[in-house]
Amino acid sequence: MATSTKSTTKRASRKSTTSTKKPVKKESSQSVVSKVTSLPKRMHAPTLHWGKLAVVLGVVLIVALLYFFQDKYLFAKVNGQPVTKLDVLNEMEKVKQSDVSDVVNVMIDKMLILQEAKKRNIVVSDEEIDSEVKKAEAQVKEAGRSLDSELASLGWTMEGLRENYKVQKSIEKMVGTVTVTDKEVEDYIEKNKEMIPEGQDEKTVRDQVKASLTEQKMNEKYQSFITELRKNADVTTFRSYLNRVPSL
Repeated sequence: MATSTKSTTKRASRKSTTSTKKPVKKESSQSVVSKVTSLPKRMHAPTLHWGKLAVVLGVVLIVALLYFFQDKYLFAKVNGQPVTKLDVLNEMEKVKQSDVSDVVNVMIDKMLILQEAKKRNIVVSDEEIDSEVKKAEAQVKEAGRSLDSELASLGWTMEGLRENYKVQKSIEKMVGTVTVTDKEVEDYIEKNKEMIPEGQDEKTVRDQVKASLTEQKMNEKYQSFITELRKNADVTTFRSYLNRVPSL
């Protein structure tokens, strides 16, 4: 009897011990990965640098203001290149002109020409410009005048003249030169002989007519060239009166 009671007590004790153990809950691999990957984010949370943020916001604000009020300080944009009030004032000083529309439109044409020349890797050297200036000096000297006085009478400065020669030479290199034949000269003289003063040297007349016809042909070629440039360019004007064609 004693042995049976002892055995029964041992079994009851083992049963009681087993029933008090708590079951271990296994976490899924997905929840474990989630905890591991989220831990560094909590440990390395980014800190805000308010000073840098203020600078960035300030720059953004300035850019926005410049964009929305660009019509107040810009006259035009030529393929993204601005034409400011200061640029226009400087140009008016160089060419001594007061018609803002003509000045700005000529500036736009010059910018388009120089932009196209740069795109084609065309360079006009200072030596080439100096050569053109010397030719101009020789021409006015023959008439008994100086280049400075001639420029003053035309309302030009030397800086404006040199810039004009740069544009002119750039055009010549891009569109080429023109040719005037002897027949064209003779035909012109025949049609306009009543306009030619009597007794004037024939060679002088022919040279003058040839120069005039050459200039006329170049102007026609230039107008065709600049019209094509304007057609393909992104030109924005901020004054309504700038939309008219400049007088030449």
